[in-house]
This record gives sequence, C-alpha cells and structure tokens, in this order.
Amino acid sequence: FAWRLLLHPEGFLKYMLVSLGLASPDAQLLYNSGAILLVSIYSFLPFAIMPIYAAAEKFDFSLMEAARDLGAKSFYAFRKIFLPGIRRGVVSAFLMVFIPSVGSYVIPDLVGGKNSEMIGNKIYQRTFPDRNLPHASALSTIMAISVLTPLGLFVWFSKCQDKKEAARRADATRARHEGGAA
Repeated sequence: FAWRLLLHPEGFLKYMLVSLGLASPDAQLLYNSGAILLVSIYSFLPFAIMPIYAAAEKFDFSLMEAARDLGAKSFYAFRKIFLPGIRRGVVSAFLMVFIPSVGSYVIPDLVGGKNSEMIGNKIYQRTFPDRNLPHASALSTIMAISVLTPLGLFVWFSKCQDKKEAARRADATRARHEGGAA
C-alpha cells in the first residue's frame, strides 16, 4: 500500500521525478509492469540477500588473494573462485525468491492493476471471482511443476556434488595412506 501512495499519479515519487526532469507530467508510474517489477524486487530482495550473505560470510577470502597473487584479474577471480564458493547460497537465494514470486498475486493486483498477467493472479481470478475450478487447478498444477522442477534439479545436483566431493576426499585420504606406507 505504501508503494501505491509513492507511485500514485500525484504521489511523492512522481513529484520528485517531474521536478528533477526525469519524468514527464503525464507519465504513468502505477498500474504497469514496471511498477510490478519495482515492488517485487523491493519485496523479495531480502530473501535473496540473506542466503548469499550467509554463504559469503563463510567463504575463505584468502583464496581470492591467492588467485590475485598468482596473476588472476579481479573479475576472473570473482567468477572462478568466489562464485563457485558461494554457489549453494546463490542457488538458495534463487529458490527462495523464485518460489514465492511465482505464486505472488497481491503485488500485481495492487500495483499492476486488473490487467496484470501473472499466474498467481490468474489462479486467484479463476478460483474466486470466476469459480472456474478446473482451470484454476490446471494453472496450479503448472505452477507446482514450475516450482518443483528447479527444486528437484537443485537436490539432484547437490547430491551429485556431494558424491563427487566424498570421492575426492576418499581418493586424497587413500593417497595419503599409500604415501605414508611407502
């Protein structure tokens, strides 16, 4: 509701943009896809920041320093060392944002208007105002599949990574024992 006040045709944000010359007086800030995107980012950003922050807090930054000492550029070290190091946090952030955003129907309804086309809105519309429960069920099934597929892929990928890591540790342990026995 606060965003509706800010984005209103006579709201504070529009007044500031017009006075700074960044928007025309007839610009529409409310009831469009840009308003939906802005409010969705505002609403879901904390759910993305927290898992990434938790993963980055545990990251060993001496690896980045070592990569730079060995001649890696900053962006290369970021891409090849830091991002793989916090991969689980990034994937968790994606899932924590993707799952609620797919079913979101309040944000598009409040700031996107009646013409907003998101699956959460359509399920709500088919369920309550239209009373078309078979169509609502079909849309809900599509939404559930679109949420469960990435979740299942993440679990499968995590298990594969864990198996590879366990095999690598076992090989390293075996090599140490064989080296110590010789």
